[in-house]
Amino acid sequence: MDIIELKEIFVQNNRVTYKFDIPKAFEKYFEPKYDFFIEYPEDIDLNKVPEGILAVPFAANMMLLTIVQPVTVKVKKLDKAFYNCIDNIADGFSKIYPAQGISFNVTADETVECEYRPEEKYTQFFTGGVDATSALIENIDKKPELINIWGGDILLEDADRYEKNKKYFESVCGEFGLEFSTIKSSLRFMFDEPKLDRVALDKLKNTWWAAVSHNIAMNSLMAPFAYLKKIKTHFIASSYSESQKLRPCCNYSFINNPICFGSCNVEQTDPMLTRDDKINKIKQYYSENKKGFHLYVCHHPVDGDNCSSCEKCYRTIMSLIEKRLNPNYFGFTVDKKTIRSMRRFLFTTNVIPEYWKKMQNDFIENRDFWRTIPQMRWFLRININSPYIKYRRLIIRAINKVKRGHLFGKKN
Repeated sequence: MDIIELKEIFVQNNRVTYKFDIPKAFEKYFEPKYDFFIEYPEDIDLNKVPEGILAVPFAANMMLLTIVQPVTVKVKKLDKAFYNCIDNIADGFSKIYPAQGISFNVTADETVECEYRPEEKYTQFFTGGVDATSALIENIDKKPELINIWGGDILLEDADRYEKNKKYFESVCGEFGLEFSTIKSSLRFMFDEPKLDRVALDKLKNTWWAAVSHNIAMNSLMAPFAYLKKIKTHFIASSYSESQKLRPCCNYSFINNPICFGSCNVEQTDPMLTRDDKINKIKQYYSENKKGFHLYVCHHPVDGDNCSSCEKCYRTIMSLIEKRLNPNYFGFTVDKKTIRSMRRFLFTTNVIPEYWKKMQNDFIENRDFWRTIPQMRWFLRININSPYIKYRRLIIRAINKVKRGHLFGKKN
């Protein structure tokens, strides 16, 4: 079996870099532009962290490559708590992907106890999205320190976008009396993700980041941070409800909850809630506390904010409207033009039916009310994912060309 071996761990104050050997069969999956590094807040002195804990992010990230093809990950020292939970993590993956027979082979010359006396301190990943906001409401009494990973969704070079996001995270913390920290890492960009995507889509029917990597990779970065700050529990928001048919994704409680390092455990928040349930929770919190959340959901942000014109923005806007909430109070810019654009989008675009048809059914249940709202009546009767969508697109494209004078030659 091929071996990925950790050769050295370089620590400089709050930054750790890993030097390792890659077998030839795996070289194509790595991006030579990036080393594997993690940069913690300036008050984190990694010189005080034992080697076994420092090795956790490396072991966690590299062991996932066995889903591409079997590989052994070899380290000199590894935290015993993390080492002992690896088989349980693999069992969780096997529940989602039973046909793959997933197991992780991590070997250490020495497994070491890295326990500490945990204090009543908690952390939670936070992006500002619906999932993370619902999780924060659930855990707000524990005053978790909010953590954002720069390098998860934002390019390492995109400092402008990150600074805009950071201002938002800090404003949330100021509103609720919480602390906020950034962890910057090449955990995602050290890989040639398009090549890994091709493997994951073929085997698991989803992208590498969503199907395999994101929660294990990001949770593992917390090991040194939790050790130094004596964190008791690290919370992570759920993506999909486990009460419904499980989607091919790695973010489920039976994958997250087995994860532990030092004396810190990981805990999934809201594992049984749907996205609709989470927005209901946000509505209830808003109603009871008169505090709104600027939800940050967009895949194509404009100037660091929601574009209010992509599928995910539209879906969130529509869900807020269905709850009779004003989307403009929750981080979106919505007017009559936005509603018309959304109608045109659904008229010409295939969407994920389980989201949109469920939402449409919620509107239909209250049809007597929505029939009185002229801007929204259309949603009661639109055919989601109509078989005529592709023809509609062609017609609209032709009409636009005529308007521009391109279809039959330019106008004089």
